[in-house]
Formats: sequence, C-alpha cells, structure tokens
Amino acid sequence: MKKKIPMIIGGLVIITLIVLSTVFNNFNLDEVQLKTLKIISIVCFVSVMYCFIAGELSRNNSQMDKLWSVLPIIYAIIILIMGKFKLRLVLYSIVVLIWG
Repeated sequence: MKKKIPMIIGGLVIITLIVLSTVFNNFNLDEVQLKTLKIISIVCFVSVMYCFIAGELSRNNSQMDKLWSVLPIIYAIIILIMGKFKLRLVLYSIVVLIWG
C-alpha cells in the first residue's frame, strides 16, 4: 500500500491541475468535443479498472503494458470518427496508427 500512495497523490495533483486550468482558462468545449471526451474517458476508465483487477488477481501489475500500444490507436480512431474524418484528424490518426 505504501508504494501506491505516491501514485495516488500524483494522480490527484494531475486531476487538480487539469480542473484548475479548465476553470481559470475559460476552457469551453463544444458538444462534439464533450461527447468525444466522455467516450474516451469511459474507455480509459474501463481499461484502468481491467488492468487493476487483473493485476490484483494475478499478482502481476504489468497488465497495462499489454494495452499501452493499443489504447492510443483506439483513442485516435474514436477521435477520428467523432470528428467526422476531418483532414487534420485523418493525418493525426495515420501517425498514431503507424506508431502503434
């Protein structure tokens, strides 16, 4: 448990900084961006929970390593579809697919 405390604190600091930057920078997302962010957040949450549970059950905490190169491709495809295949997003997705 003592090893997880720095990770928990780091995660809370990152979330706090994101929320503060959103509040103080007048960060407004349109409807499509919010919907995309919600979908990506759900995919991220499900993958994190899967990795956590599988890691605890197997006593092998390297579960996320298996998804590390796949998740960015999934995120890029979600963004591409939600963004209606705009040229900028197509180019971004191609680069991510090549990398993955």
